Amino acid sequence: MKITGYTYHKKEKGFAELRFVLKALSDDASHHVLMHLCVRDGQFICTDWRRLHVSEAQADHADGLYAVLCNTAKLIVLSKCVDDLKFPNTEQVIPTLSDHMVSGCTAERIQHHISKDGGACLDHQYLLDAIPTKEPVIVEFTDELSPYKVSNELGFAVIMPIRSDA
Repeated sequence: MKITGYTYHKKEKGFAELRFVLKALSDDASHHVLMHLCVRDGQFICTDWRRLHVSEAQADHADGLYAVLCNTAKLIVLSKCVDDLKFPNTEQVIPTLSDHMVSGCTAERIQHHISKDGGACLDHQYLLDAIPTKEPVIVEFTDELSPYKVSNELGFAVIMPIRSDA
């Protein structure tokens, strides 16, 4: 049996993109498939149901699911899964049209902007994970109950809002 694996070191091309995507890797054993990195059509994809991170794969990977054997600040090790697991269709949650756009913001400014009316709010850590550097980001959303799309230089994140009626 052939085992396909990939090792990424911090200084290699694609490491930052992969670290960004793995922020959304689930640790929920009841949804075992979400504990894997999905490679589909040249993209890295991870979701934990509350958020989705996507970036372009910087190396040639076969489509499928990959177990994350190591994920540290300096090293990532992946192993192609041989299990017959089916990753969910994530295209359904990616906003295609939006009524609002905020650009060039920090996580704090975005959180303030979208929660000033007392409607929805976003998990602050998810925002920080979606804005991994000081480079400008673009946030798109339709209303306070819709998913928020945060695009950055590494890829994009879709964050599900948390309803706050307080």
